[in-house]
Amino acid sequence: MDANVTEALTRAADSAARRHVGLALGVVDARSGETAVAGRGSSGRPDGRPVDAATLFEIGSVTKTVTALVLADAVVRGEVRLDTPLRETVPAGVRVPSRDGVDVTLEHLATHRSGLPHSPMGWVPVLRSAFSTDDPYAGVSVPGLYDALGHARLRRTPGTGRPRYSNFAAAVLGQALADHLGHPDYASLVRDRVCGPLGLRDTVVVPTAAQAERLAVGHGRRRRPIEPWYLLGLAGAGALRSTTDDLLTYLRAHLRPGSTPLAEALALTQQERHRSRLTGGTALAWMRWPSPGGPVLLHGGATGGFRAATAFAPDAGLGVVALSNSTRNPEQTAVRLLLDLTRTGATRSGHSPGRTRP
Repeated sequence: MDANVTEALTRAADSAARRHVGLALGVVDARSGETAVAGRGSSGRPDGRPVDAATLFEIGSVTKTVTALVLADAVVRGEVRLDTPLRETVPAGVRVPSRDGVDVTLEHLATHRSGLPHSPMGWVPVLRSAFSTDDPYAGVSVPGLYDALGHARLRRTPGTGRPRYSNFAAAVLGQALADHLGHPDYASLVRDRVCGPLGLRDTVVVPTAAQAERLAVGHGRRRRPIEPWYLLGLAGAGALRSTTDDLLTYLRAHLRPGSTPLAEALALTQQERHRSRLTGGTALAWMRWPSPGGPVLLHGGATGGFRAATAFAPDAGLGVVALSNSTRNPEQTAVRLLLDLTRTGATRSGHSPGRTRP
């Protein structure tokens, strides 16, 4: 790894560390294939294990990008289309709402333009999670998810207006793909379609016994320990756990799709599907923002006691991962580091670094 990149990584990790119980910050340079990780603080485990590149964290909504990649892979294989109506992929008997005669499509779900509300349970779980150490979604099952879908009222005509973030939509997309593609659950689907082909050995819904020994403990307000969130009924929206090493491998695949078995699918997920003055560009799950070094694609994640951020700049060939086992969001740290690195590259190539930032 270039010494300047390593120095910038170390500086960023040292600066942010005091705001987190534990923090893992990593950089991948796809031009050389190299990665570097800086671990700071505690995993929160009884054995006092520090955070490192192999510590597992709940990554929350970064899971949505994996769900979108499964969708893209199914499109490439000819199993579905982006404009396939959702009603054609769910099990018989599941009702799918429509509005103004317009069906919800798989693309609508992946780009937050389905019209579905934020959550199948409304905002109650969000409010509960602020005052409880329990998983507020523990009672949501797959049948419960589909039942909520059948009773949902779309807030707008699908495909119209700006994107409105929806965990409900991403959860339905993940489960519908699992059912339509013949998998027993979302975990099996992701293992077969993404983790296996990309070599992500530590990206899982439920850790093995060996992986559980490396699983960080989440922390909420006043750094109190938080019970794990498994989100089995909402898996496609945020159930995955992963490590900094695995997520850097994942970003490297996005930066150099041609070096992977999922080249066409990875490229498809990054194509802009919608642009809004307020929300920037939207790809399949990924958010796209302009920067002096070219577009930046990013997605964050949050569960009860964890925060995650992933961002990459395809033109610069650089990606950054930040994982925390507390409720302080490391996204700003990740994006600032990525922009600092791409600005350096832009300056060296003779371009003005400007002041645009996502």
